[in-house]
Amino acid sequence: MIARRSAAVLALPSVEATEVSGTSGTSGTSGASEPTGSASGDAPLSGTAERPEGTTRRRFLVLGSTAGVLAAGGTAAWWTTLRPNGTATPPTGARLPRLVVALQADLTGSRKTTGRAQENGVRLAVEHFNSRTGRGFDLALQVHDDAGSAAKAVRVAKRLADDERVLAVLGPTTDACAQAVLGQYQKALLAMVCVSVGLGNVPASSERVFAATRPPDDTLAAPIVAYLVRTAKARARVLIDDEAEGDFSWEICTRVSEATRSTPGTTSRRTLAAGDDSADAFRALAEEVTDSGADAVVFGGGYARAAKLARALRSAGYSGARLATQRAFDPRFLTSAGAAAEGWVFSTAFLDPTRVTSAKSFVAAYRERFDGVAPPWYAAEAYEATLFLARAMTAPGASGAERGAIVRRLRETDYRGITKRLRYTASSTVYNLDGLYLFRSSDGRFRYLGQYEDFTA
Repeated sequence: MIARRSAAVLALPSVEATEVSGTSGTSGTSGASEPTGSASGDAPLSGTAERPEGTTRRRFLVLGSTAGVLAAGGTAAWWTTLRPNGTATPPTGARLPRLVVALQADLTGSRKTTGRAQENGVRLAVEHFNSRTGRGFDLALQVHDDAGSAAKAVRVAKRLADDERVLAVLGPTTDACAQAVLGQYQKALLAMVCVSVGLGNVPASSERVFAATRPPDDTLAAPIVAYLVRTAKARARVLIDDEAEGDFSWEICTRVSEATRSTPGTTSRRTLAAGDDSADAFRALAEEVTDSGADAVVFGGGYARAAKLARALRSAGYSGARLATQRAFDPRFLTSAGAAAEGWVFSTAFLDPTRVTSAKSFVAAYRERFDGVAPPWYAAEAYEATLFLARAMTAPGASGAERGAIVRRLRETDYRGITKRLRYTASSTVYNLDGLYLFRSSDGRFRYLGQYEDFTA
């Protein structure tokens, strides 16, 4: 297809290098940002720039094709001449091709903190990639806000799937949005590299475009089990299934129960009804746990109900271990629970890069780029996912400007990043199963304990 398009373009009269005009992305990479998507469901999204006035049909055709990108750079040698390290060798003075990737994230909805962190991590990665010498192309970034809405996510996905310039997508932020758009991206052979999506039931054989760079939700039980057995050495464990979290909480409790079955002591389960938020319900549950002699409690719910349980347990005089997952890992838990938040332990699929030696350069660069602010949760993971995708697009023998080739190369790419290794495991859409960590709430903040397999105290 590249050869056919190149031949067609070379048969046309010469055209001067031209760019399609459009609004530049906010706080984007200088010279490497595509137009930014609107938060409104009806407003134009990035990638829908109007045709420039005076642009001929022939010139517009050239710019709209892969070969047009090559023509704007002056030659097609980029495709065929590779350096020893696999990067292309553009002719002297030639402008590098710009390959477009898109970030689809929740930037204004309930998960906007995570989405914004990922946006910053992606932008920093794009800037770092484009500053490398010997690269064969520049990355151009589009940013699209789906507001965490499945309906908006579908509209964004349709625009991206129809925009032939977009070669891969980073995101979405949430499980619900990922489920809503997966079929559309699979049909378009558009790679979907997810940073914070915890889906674990995506078939590797049929949904080849899906690449999860974090372990699935049910594996969040592993750090909990490790802490219960190795650190707390708990003998009387109570698992509280919060029905408000649906299958997630049930799955966590089931995994912990199965994993501790062969360990010393007992494991029992309780259920907290989805619609019961009364103080009496939490008080009764806390008293039952305390009276049973439990020395460890595992809660599968979110931050609001975890805070209520924390206060009730404190009032009941409970002093054993208290554990939850990242569903409850929220600054609002600390605020709502107050003193009762002290000592709670959380399992997460993200780390604190400021506490990781190998991430020092990333942390320094992030602070410099974003006004001295430390990188928040999922910023480092988004940074690594972007460079992982760029590696797949750069690999020797890969056609970096073809969607299907990128999907294939993602499964063949072994990327060692600043915090973890990303590589495909047969029969799985998850590219890393070790990225699980522990935090503890202490003195009104979350303190990083480490990768769960390394933490024993």
